[in-house]
Amino acid sequence: NQQVLTCVIALAALLIFQQPVPVASVNDGLLFVLVGIFGGTGVMCIVIAYRLADPSSVSPFEY
Repeated sequence: NQQVLTCVIALAALLIFQQPVPVASVNDGLLFVLVGIFGGTGVMCIVIAYRLADPSSVSPFEY
């Protein structure tokens, strides 16, 4: 499965190239968490919108 391979490669790259950088303050850490939450929520909204949309409006091109 391609998703599994992608996760394995991403995890390997994370472990190989990891250089820990400390978070400057608690506020910066909270901002990182908020960016992750809002980004993930945005992606989920896009996925749900594509799922609920009429296929002819999502892909108006002829291939």
